[in-house]
Amino acid sequence: MVPGVEQQEQQQEQQQEQQQEQQQEQQQEQQQEQQQQEQQQQEQQQEQEQQQEQQQEQQEQEQQQEQFSAEILEVVRHKR
Repeated sequence: MVPGVEQQEQQQEQQQEQQQEQQQEQQQEQQQEQQQQEQQQQEQQQEQEQQQEQQQEQQEQEQQQEQFSAEILEVVRHKR
């Protein structure tokens, strides 16, 4: 083989290796970003679920209080 050709081949190999490494790094970074985004989404969902639960509880409490008030009114009416 002619030295010039060998050098060219070596350079090509090196370039390919470098490119592959760079691509891998980029892919890893992208994956990490995706994971972070997914985590954020999950956290947001959890927060929403919690809020919904709280709202439900509030509604239930309000209903109970209304019932309670109604019952007290009944009792008061009967006493008169």
